[in-house]
Amino acid sequence: MDSGFSSIYFMHTLYPIFRAAVLFLPLASWAAPIPVWPEATPSLVKYDESVKKSFLAWRKEMALAELKTAGVSVPAEFLAWVDSQPLVYQTIYGFDNPRPHRMPAPPKGQSVDHTDRPAQRLACLLSLEIDLGPEITRKRNLQLALALTHAYAGRLDDKTFECPEENLSWKPRPRFKLVIPQAPHKPVDTRAKDRSLDREDHIINFLEDHPQPVDPKNPQAGTRPLYGCEVLVSDDYRAKFVAYMKSHGHTIDPRHVTQSSHGLNIFLKAYTEKGRIPKAQDPFPKPAEVFAYLVRNDQFRFPPNVKRSWPRFNLESPWPVLEYLAMGDMPLRDREFVWKRFVETGSVRKYGHHLGAKLGLNTPVVRARRIQPFDFAYGSYAMDIKDHGACREMTRIGLGANAPLGIPAAHSFQPGHFCLTVVTHSPKTGYHLSVEQHVKHPTWITKGGVRREDELARLTYPLNYGFEEMLDAHTGLALMRHLPANASKDQKLTLLKSMFLINPYAVEIPRMMFPIFDDPSRIADFWVQLNQVCAAVKKTGCPTAGPYTDFTVRRMLDGRLHTLPVPENPAVRKKVMDLCLRDSGDDLWLKYAGYQKSPEQLLTWSVEALRSSVHSPRTEAQATLMAARLGTIGKTIKDEKIRRTWGQSLLTILRGKETFAVGEGRARREVADPSVLVAQGFAGQTPDARLALERDLRQAVSGGRSPARAQLLSQRVNAIARGIRDRKERAAWGETLHAILLGKELYVTPQAPDQPQFDPTVREVYHLGINLTPARQRFVRDFSVYLKRERSLAMARAMDQRLSHLLAVGAADPMSQETFLLALEPLAKGKETFSEPSSDPKKPGKTHKDPCIDRLMKSLPKKTTQR
Repeated sequence: MDSGFSSIYFMHTLYPIFRAAVLFLPLASWAAPIPVWPEATPSLVKYDESVKKSFLAWRKEMALAELKTAGVSVPAEFLAWVDSQPLVYQTIYGFDNPRPHRMPAPPKGQSVDHTDRPAQRLACLLSLEIDLGPEITRKRNLQLALALTHAYAGRLDDKTFECPEENLSWKPRPRFKLVIPQAPHKPVDTRAKDRSLDREDHIINFLEDHPQPVDPKNPQAGTRPLYGCEVLVSDDYRAKFVAYMKSHGHTIDPRHVTQSSHGLNIFLKAYTEKGRIPKAQDPFPKPAEVFAYLVRNDQFRFPPNVKRSWPRFNLESPWPVLEYLAMGDMPLRDREFVWKRFVETGSVRKYGHHLGAKLGLNTPVVRARRIQPFDFAYGSYAMDIKDHGACREMTRIGLGANAPLGIPAAHSFQPGHFCLTVVTHSPKTGYHLSVEQHVKHPTWITKGGVRREDELARLTYPLNYGFEEMLDAHTGLALMRHLPANASKDQKLTLLKSMFLINPYAVEIPRMMFPIFDDPSRIADFWVQLNQVCAAVKKTGCPTAGPYTDFTVRRMLDGRLHTLPVPENPAVRKKVMDLCLRDSGDDLWLKYAGYQKSPEQLLTWSVEALRSSVHSPRTEAQATLMAARLGTIGKTIKDEKIRRTWGQSLLTILRGKETFAVGEGRARREVADPSVLVAQGFAGQTPDARLALERDLRQAVSGGRSPARAQLLSQRVNAIARGIRDRKERAAWGETLHAILLGKELYVTPQAPDQPQFDPTVREVYHLGINLTPARQRFVRDFSVYLKRERSLAMARAMDQRLSHLLAVGAADPMSQETFLLALEPLAKGKETFSEPSSDPKKPGKTHKDPCIDRLMKSLPKKTTQR
C-alpha cells in the first residue's frame, strides 16, 4: 500500500521549488553596481518623512552629478520648478521603472537591468518640455508629461542622456510642430515607355482596363478600376485575367486565382510593388508626437450646436493610469483617420464584423476577400475595419478607437483569445481596469503576460489608496535597492513593514517581503496583519478582500511556504494551517495536512471528513473546499485498485446526499455537491457507476428533479461516457438512459410549477450516439399538443431548447433531419406568434414570437422555405 502513496511525500519537492523560483524570479540582473545610500546604516529600520526627504535629496545630488559628468546642461529654472512641485520631485527622483517602453528584448537566457535612473527621468522630462513648451508640460498636461517620462526615460543612453531613435534630447532646438504624415506609398506608372513592364505592371493594367462603376445606382459617380477581390470570385473575370496574363508572357494557374493564399499573393504583390497599398505600417510615433497629438485633441472644443461627449478621459488623471496611453504605438496617420471620423460624424468604430474562428483565423482568405487598393497597410485600424477578422483584429480596432480619443487601453490576452483592457474611472469604483471583448469565465491575462488581478494590484489599487501614498511606497522601494549588500533580513523586513503601513496596496512591498521570510510562523503573522489592515480600509477602489489579498498576495504566500520546510513544532504547524491554509485544498495544504501522517491515516481522515461534512449543514464554500481536498489527495494515489476502492467508499457516503439546500424562504435552492464528481472520477467508470446513475435518474424523473440535481446527473453521464471507449457499448447504454427520459425531457419544480425546464441530461444522452428516431417522433407528438394548448413564453423557450439539441445532434444525418423538419413544418405554419394569458380580462396578453417555431423555420431546407 505504501507504494501507492509514495508521491504524497515527494510531490512537494520539485514542483514547489520551480513554482517559487518563477514567482520570485528577479526582474533583471543588475548590470552595474548600485550605489549604497550613506545613511543606510543598521540603525535605519523605519521609512518615514525625514528618511524620504534625505533619500530624495541624495538621489537628486547623484542625478545632477551624473548629468554634469556627461556634459548635460539642465536649466537652473527647470530644476527649481521640479524642486517646487512635490509630486514631480518625487516622481523624478524617487520612482524606479524596470519596464521602459520599446526596450529591445535581451538575448534568450539572459536578463538585463533596464531600470531607469533619476538622471534619465530628469533628462526625458526636459526633452519633452523643449519640444512642447513649459505651458503644456508644467500647467496644462503635467500628468501626461510625467507618464511619457515614466514610459520612455529608460530609453535614454546612460552616457549621453539622449535617444536619437525616439528624438529625445536635452539639447536646445526649435519647438516641435505636429505634422500628420502623408500616405507613404506612391503610385507607379504601370504603362511607362522607358522600361520593360513586369508581371505586376500587367496585373495592374488588367484591373485598370476593366473599370467598374463607383456607385451602380448613380452613373454620374464615375468609375474605378476592377478590384483584385472581384477577380477572385468571378469565373468570367478569372478566365479573362488568366488569358490576358498569358498573352503578355505570364502563365498563371487558374486554380490559384481564388480566395486563398495564392490568390492573395498575386494581387497583394502587385498592389504593394506598384504603390497601390503601403508595403508596411507607418512607423511608431515618437514620444513628442504622441504628446502633441493627444494635447491637440484634448484641447479641441466642438461648436455649441454639435453634441459630442468630449473629452472622453481626463488627461490630468494621475500619471500612473496614463501609462497605457503613453505607451501607445498607433501611428499618427491611423489616429487621424479615427479622429476625423469622430469630429465629422461622432462615429467611433470600436468593433468590426467578427468573422468567427473558422474564417477569421484564416488570414489569407480574410485578406483575399477584400484585396483592393488602400491607403493603409495590413494591421492598421482602417484595414481591420475594411477586412474584419477574428478576435485579434477586433482588439486592434478597439485599441485604435481608444488611442486617438485619449482613453488608456492595451491589448489583453486570454487562453486562445485576444481582448482589450481599458482604464475607467467613476466615483463608485475609483480607477479600474475593465476588460472588453472577452469570452465568458476567462482567466485574465493583460499586457506583458500579467494577469488582470495582478495588474489591478500594480496599477490601480495603490493609486486609489492615495497618489502621494503610492509615490511614498515606491520611493521606499527605490531606497531598498540602495541598502548595503550585508543588510540584515530583520532590517529589511522592518523597513518594508513601515512602508506597508503607508500603502498596504503597493504590491511590490509584499513581493519583496516574502522571499525574506524564513519562518512560516512570521508569514502567518504577516498574512493576518495584511488582511486586518485591508479589511479596515474604507477607500473607493481599494478591495477589503478578494482579488488583491486572496489572489495576488496569496500566490506569493503559497510560493514561499512551498519552499520552506514544514515546521516540526505542532503548534506552529497548526497556526499556519489555521491562519493561512484553512480555505486551501491544494498541494500546499496537503504538504501540511499530510505531514507525519501515514498514507492510511490520510485516507481515513478524508473519509471521516467527508462523512462529517454530509451529515452536517453544508454551504457551497465548504462543499467546494472538501471536493478540492479530496481531489488533491486522490491525485497522489498511484495504485489504481486502492484509488478505486477509496473512491467507492466516498460514493457510498454521498449516496442519497448528492445535493443539499442553501438559503431560506424564496432564496432557498438546491445545490449539487461537487464531491460527487470527484469521487466518481477516482472510483473509475465501472458498470456499477452506470447502474447507480440509472437508478438515480429513475428516481429523479419520477418526481425528484431540480436544476441542481439535473445538472449533476448530466455531468455524471458525461463523466461515465468518457470512460466508455467502445462506441456500440456507449450507444447501448445511451439507449437505456433514453428509455428512462423519453417523454420526460421537460420538468417543473414545486417552487415554479409554471416554468417548464429542459433537462440537460437529455442533451448528454443525445450525444451518446443513440437512434434519434424515437426522440424525433416524440417531439413531433409533443409539438402538436404544445401548439394546441395555451402557450407561455417559458414553455416556448423550453421547447426551443429541446429542439435545438435535437437538431445539433441530428445534423450528422441530413436526410433524416430534413424528414423530421418537414414533419414539423405544416404544424407550425400560421402559428409563429402567440399571446400569453393576461391577468386582466380587459387587456390582451403580451404577444411573443415563438422561438421554437422561429428556429424551425430557419432550419428548414431552402427549397422548402421557397415553396
